[in-house]
Amino acid sequence: MTEKPILIVGAGISGLSAARLFKQCGIPCIVFEQSTPEKSQGYAITVRDWAFEPLLEGIGGVSVSDFQKGVAVDREIGGTGWVDLTFRNNGTGETLFNPEQSQKGNKVSLFRANRGVLRDWLGEGVDIRYGYKLKAAQGGPGNVKAIFENNEEVGGSILIAADGVHSGVRQSLLPSVHVQTPPVILFHGKRRMTVAEWNELWSAHIGKSTIGAGVGDDFNTFVTVANATKDGSIDLDWTYSRTRDGESDPLWMPDRGEIVKTPQHLLKEIRSKDLVPPFSTLVNADDIKKSKVYNWRIWALQVQRKELDKAAESGVVGTRRDYNRRKSGFVRYQCR
Repeated sequence: MTEKPILIVGAGISGLSAARLFKQCGIPCIVFEQSTPEKSQGYAITVRDWAFEPLLEGIGGVSVSDFQKGVAVDREIGGTGWVDLTFRNNGTGETLFNPEQSQKGNKVSLFRANRGVLRDWLGEGVDIRYGYKLKAAQGGPGNVKAIFENNEEVGGSILIAADGVHSGVRQSLLPSVHVQTPPVILFHGKRRMTVAEWNELWSAHIGKSTIGAGVGDDFNTFVTVANATKDGSIDLDWTYSRTRDGESDPLWMPDRGEIVKTPQHLLKEIRSKDLVPPFSTLVNADDIKKSKVYNWRIWALQVQRKELDKAAESGVVGTRRDYNRRKSGFVRYQCR
């Protein structure tokens, strides 16, 4: 009798990590993703040893250095995604504190990876089916059925919900559980410059780190390397964030789309800040107004244990994820 595959909904970091581990163990699985393969997710995330070490061991003992060469944001210019998490006063450049070291002796504890490249790396050899949006999940452990909006039905042994905070699986099985939006404003944008321009701007202020963390008076500015290309370009990301300022805050737009025309209130607010390089160069109102920005929202979700147990009775399990866009979402699994 043919073994039923494990069905994984969501081709993000968690779903693809699980699929890659199952593949290594010889367990059949299929990943279903509602978006198209072309969807860009080229921003950077921080990956940590407690997540990537078990993963690398589980998929055949891949070395950390080879992993970095494959997915680090600056891999194309010989970098390893090295991170200095020092927080700096974005108005003076003064060092404030460093919450975590990126290396412990000779052991890498964290580095920056390009999320899109990491997804491609994890998806090597995995059966990924794009354009599949889940409509419903039925059945029980050992005999589940995923029903998609294209009217296709696929049977499997279990179903893993790895489809993010707006999970279609969760909405199907736990419709009373809703996401919340904490009162945080976060705008994100992109810049591109040559490696020479980046070195001149970056090295004097941030050094070799691929992230610069700036803290101001009730607002934060983060600048990061998103990707380095073979043609000698550096893609950089910037974020401007703060807590919501009352009910009438003009920058509080939870119902607006992710990509928006640059709000005039944002430009005015940024111009009022006295920033130092590299924050003043990358979080610059005159440059920002020339392009659209991303209105990133922070999502929060709390699910009770009894609700998870209820979902498990239907043959569905979930993956633990982190949705602040800065941390990895690997899963752990061992062949038995």
